[in-house]
Amino acid sequence: MFALLRLYLNTFSTMTRFHTHSGYYLVILYSFRNSYMGI
Repeated sequence: MFALLRLYLNTFSTMTRFHTHSGYYLVILYSFRNSYMGI
């Protein structure tokens, strides 16, 4: 049970890290597009 919980937490933290990174890139892309459209 404990091992399963650890595995779940590991997967969750990896997913969270991935989502944080993709969200970061999305914001950069969005701001780039906005500044490009504003010109």
